[in-house]
Amino acid sequence: MREELWETARKIAEASPDRQTGLKQAEAAYHQAVGIATGTATPLSVLLDRWFPQLDGIVTRELIDRHHRAFLRLGQHIAETHGLQTDDPEGYARSVPIEQIDRKTAGHFREWLERLPNVGPRVVAAHLSTMTTFWKWAQDVGYAEVNLWEGSTRRLKNDGSHAAQPRIN
Repeated sequence: MREELWETARKIAEASPDRQTGLKQAEAAYHQAVGIATGTATPLSVLLDRWFPQLDGIVTRELIDRHHRAFLRLGQHIAETHGLQTDDPEGYARSVPIEQIDRKTAGHFREWLERLPNVGPRVVAAHLSTMTTFWKWAQDVGYAEVNLWEGSTRRLKNDGSHAAQPRIN
């Protein structure tokens, strides 16, 4: 199995225009695949395929769509962090093991969201709320030790709120 996975990873490396980046991506893909194959890593897809159906009939379709957009943006962020571009950011997020997402990833994701054009504090808060809710569920079912997203929206609503106020001398 490891040999087949390494052969696939080698093909990833060869397809990259930059040798160093290709090797880095191939090694990451190999270790991720080995973790999933050996049961030491759980891709988000396994968990999302359990979580989303539980939401049907309990929350609105609009909220479920917003959750999908949050995972789409998470996938876009993680892919960019790994130096990749993807036509399916949510699919990319689904391939990432939950064990690879740490507090640093959560913090960088918030910062990344805040820098996106046309994305205000309410959208950032909604995406972070999705992550908090999903990770709480993942904790409850035994796939997350802690909720890394807890408190991630702190100070978000106040960011820049005083900038437009005139100064009084």
